[in-house]
Order: sequence, then C-alpha cells, then structure tokens
Amino acid sequence: MIVSRPTLNLQSLKTSAAVHILLFQAVCYLLLTVPLFPNRLLFEKTACIHLYIAEGEWWRLLTSLWIHTDFSHLFANSMTFLLFGLLLEAERSRSDLLLVYLSSGIIANLFCFFITPLTYIHVGASGAVFGTAGAVFAGRWRKERFHRLSLPALLVIFSFIITAFQENENVYTHIFGFLWGMVCGWAARK
Repeated sequence: MIVSRPTLNLQSLKTSAAVHILLFQAVCYLLLTVPLFPNRLLFEKTACIHLYIAEGEWWRLLTSLWIHTDFSHLFANSMTFLLFGLLLEAERSRSDLLLVYLSSGIIANLFCFFITPLTYIHVGASGAVFGTAGAVFAGRWRKERFHRLSLPALLVIFSFIITAFQENENVYTHIFGFLWGMVCGWAARK
C-alpha cells in the first residue's frame, strides 16, 4: 500500500492550529513577563494550584496550559509541540489536533491533581505536548507506519529520560498526557 506523506507549505502554516496555539502561548508568556501587566496576579489566577482546584477552581486545569515558568520552559514545549502538532494536524485535522492537545493537557493535569499533594503547584503545556506526541505515536503504530516514526519516537524517549532526572519537572503530566494521547491515537478512525 502506498501512503502519501502529508506536506507543509507556507499557506498551511498560516492556517495551522499548531502555529496558532504557539502564538497564543507566546502572547501569554509576554503577558507574564512584561512588567506593564499584572504578572503575579495572572500567574496566581491561572496556575494549577491544587489547593484552589480542590476548592472548586477547575478552570486551572485548562488555564495552566498557557503559562510557563521561563523562556527555556516555553521554548522546549514549543519546539516539541511544533514537531508533533504539525505532524498530527497534517495526518488528521485541525479539530483533531485541538481536541487531542486540550484534552491531553486537562486529563494530565487532572490525574496529577489526584495523585499529588494539595500543596502542589505547576504550570506548562507538557501534558498537552506529550499527549500530541502520544497520538502521533499511537496513530502511526495503528496504521503500521511505525518505521517512519524513528526520529519522533527517539525524541519522545529522550524527553522522558531527560525529564525524569530534572528538578522541578512534573513527570506526572508527561506520563498521563502521553497515555491519554495514545488513547486518542488508537481511537482514531482515520
């Protein structure tokens, strides 16, 4: 069976959901770093603070996906997401990418909430990014195109190994985001 490879061009990048997600994250990062805005208040109202989630502030499971602690955190998430987000969007659809990204981030944060102490605080899109990687991984495995996944697969494995040994990394969101993304990839009908 011959399977055509999805292609990217400038026009597809302009309308790409992956690119728009990254642009929105960049704007959120600027809002938190430029001193003209109420940075601390924005962080306090959007971060995944488990004590506040337990008190009913469930929106934090979503809003924390757009907040990053520093530029290297944003950059690492963005570059990984750019690779897997563009792959998933090209192979599936914009709506599938958005669904996988948002649901993976929320599910990963929810599982993290249930297994860590109420004093736990975290931010970032790692659960959503790993979910996107999991969906690509499972989708290609399901379609028996795993041989074309060698570089992305190595990047996921490398990311898991690196984050397991880094301080201040939320390995729970990485694991649960990836697992939920795999569920989404396996459930895909395309």
